[in-house]
Amino acid sequence: MSYVYEGLPARLGLVRGVRHQRLTQEPGGPTTYTTVEEFHGPLVRLAGPGRVADGFRRHAEGLKRRAEAVASSRPGE
Repeated sequence: MSYVYEGLPARLGLVRGVRHQRLTQEPGGPTTYTTVEEFHGPLVRLAGPGRVADGFRRHAEGLKRRAEAVASSRPGE
């Protein structure tokens, strides 16, 4: 899943961001979550990855909690 940041700075061309997320699983193995963020524009230094890292971390933790809750609610797992 990917999504584009569309806030006011993006509409003004000052900071553009795209976030790509992927869940992968080898047969019988654990599920792995990866995310890559791409930032472009003249104000990236002010509003780029460092400013949003905590939100990314909280997002990943929430996804992990939800996935574990779903997995634990399945019979036989």
